Amino acid sequence: MLFSGSPRASARLDELAEAVAMLQVLDALGELALPPDTPVARLAAYDARHRGGALVATLRAYLDHFGDVPAASRSLNVHANTFRYRLRRLREVCGIDLDAPDARLLAQLQLRLMSREADGDLEAGGS
Repeated sequence: MLFSGSPRASARLDELAEAVAMLQVLDALGELALPPDTPVARLAAYDARHRGGALVATLRAYLDHFGDVPAASRSLNVHANTFRYRLRRLREVCGIDLDAPDARLLAQLQLRLMSREADGDLEAGGS
């Protein structure tokens, strides 16, 4: 349980265990050089050339909402049919198999690493 009401927020260690573990996993993975041609890498490259992030954001929303298209589309403020179209398109572009657990796990981890890197770039650029 987080405690607020002071300039600092606090929580019990057991409530932060998952967050701490995820940070440790991302730290460890950040040290690895992943193959440059993973589906997420291909999708990010495509978005950089064509859409400015729409397909990467679609994949992230899909995974974050456990494949629940209505919830994922609402999170992006797009119609569910637009979201479904984007899902078909991203499968065509990067070849990801969203039915494969390993593919989903790798994609989720890579997307988190990309977000972390982007946040680091923003912090580095802002100082």
